[in-house]
Amino acid sequence: MIKIKSRKILDKDGREVAIQFEFEDYKKIQEYIEDIEDSLELAQAIKEADGFRLWEDFVAEFNSTHK
Repeated sequence: MIKIKSRKILDKDGREVAIQFEFEDYKKIQEYIEDIEDSLELAQAIKEADGFRLWEDFVAEFNSTHK
């Protein structure tokens, strides 16, 4: 989990209407969200994948066809 410092912005009635934080923290949040999206895409790809091969088998086949 990322740590950010934020401030709540209140309206005249004391209701929370916004959050304010440093731009560096915004970039951290963006990166964190992108990492989560990447993880979800990887999980989906693994779920839908069919026909994984061992790395050694791939290398052997590649080497035999690309001499």
